[in-house]
Amino acid sequence: MCLYAQTPARRNRQVLVDLIAVALIVLTVWAAFFVRDMIMLLAEPGRKVESSGDGLAEELGNAGTRRRTYRSSATS
Repeated sequence: MCLYAQTPARRNRQVLVDLIAVALIVLTVWAAFFVRDMIMLLAEPGRKVESSGDGLAEELGNAGTRRRTYRSSATS
């Protein structure tokens, strides 16, 4: 079983098309990794904001708990 045609012109075209296909596959994989890296880079500020918001919510919750505790002990 032959992978390519026997005539040189047709074989050359087949090899050229195969090389172009391989190049397009490599380019697509590279582009996918590039896009992934850019998305991860752009996601970092969002992660920092989320972390800051979680910390703020926790501190506000603690402040409310301390305030209720202070009021309870002051009225007693």
